[in-house]
Amino acid sequence: MRTKPGIRLLLAMLFVLSVGPSLLAQQKSGQETPPPHDGANTNKRHMTSPPIPVPVTVVNPSVPVNGSVNVTNTAPIPVSVGNTAVPITAATPLPVSGNVNVSNTVPVQVTNTVQVQGTVDIGTPTVNLGSGTNLKLDTSSPVPVRDVDNPERRLIMLTTSYVAVGSASLSVPVPNPVNPSLVNPYIVPNGKRLVLDYVSGYVSIPAGRLPRSLELDIFGGNPPPYDVSLIPYVTNLTDSTLIHFSQPVRAYADAGSQIALFFGMDGTGSMTTSVQMTGHLIDCGTPAADDPCPVP
Repeated sequence: MRTKPGIRLLLAMLFVLSVGPSLLAQQKSGQETPPPHDGANTNKRHMTSPPIPVPVTVVNPSVPVNGSVNVTNTAPIPVSVGNTAVPITAATPLPVSGNVNVSNTVPVQVTNTVQVQGTVDIGTPTVNLGSGTNLKLDTSSPVPVRDVDNPERRLIMLTTSYVAVGSASLSVPVPNPVNPSLVNPYIVPNGKRLVLDYVSGYVSIPAGRLPRSLELDIFGGNPPPYDVSLIPYVTNLTDSTLIHFSQPVRAYADAGSQIALFFGMDGTGSMTTSVQMTGHLIDCGTPAADDPCPVP
C-alpha cells in the first residue's frame, strides 16, 4: 500500500518524539563532567616559594636546639633572646659561618663542639667560669701576666763591714756596690724605689758588754727618715760577745735615700761589724702628691 508523503512525515515526527528523550538520557549518563578550570589554583599547586628568613623572638622559655645549625647569611640573623639562657646541644660539630654579632647580655650554654668561622663580635662581655671548668692556654704562645703588687724588679745586694775603736756606738753607711767605700754611700737612683727584703750580719763587741740598739736607718730621701729595728741574738764567747741578726724585712727607700746600720752598746770598746742586705729596685711612675713612686 502506498502512503502519501504527508503521512510519512507525520510518522517520522512521532518516532523522534517517542525515542529521542531516552537516547539523550543514556548519552548524558555515560559522560564524565570535567572539573572547572581555574588557572590561578593550578599555578599555586605547581609553584614552590623560596624560604623566607623569619625573625625569632624568645621571651621566657629556653630554646633547645638539637642537631646541626648552619648559618650562611652575611648579615646578622635577627634572633632576640630575653631573660633566659639558650642551650644549644649539637650531636655533631656546630658549623657557623658569616658574621655573628651578640649585643647586650645573652646567656648562651653550649654543649659539645662549636666551630666558628668568620668574625665574631661579642663586645665586652663578662665570662664566668664555674667550678670544675678547665682553662687551657697554648704553651707555644703564653699569655703575659703582670703582678701589680710585685712589679718588674731588678735584684740588688748591698754589703759593708766596719771596725770602730773606743766608741759606744757606730753608724755604718751602706756603700755603693759599684765602688764600695764609706765615703761613697749607696743612694737610691732617680725614678726607682728600693725594697729591702732581707738583712743579716753581726757585730762583735768586748766580752761582758751588752747591746743597746740595733737598727737600720733610712734617710735622705722620701719618705722621711725612719728606723727598722733588728732582733739581736747574743752569743758570749771567751774574749768577746757576738751580736748576730738575720731576718726578713719589708722596708722602702725612694730616690735619694741612703741606708746605714746603727748599733749601740752599754760601754766603750772596739767593735767590728758586717752586714748584708738583699732587695730589689722597681720603676716608678709619675710622682703624685700622696705617692712619690706609684706603680706605672
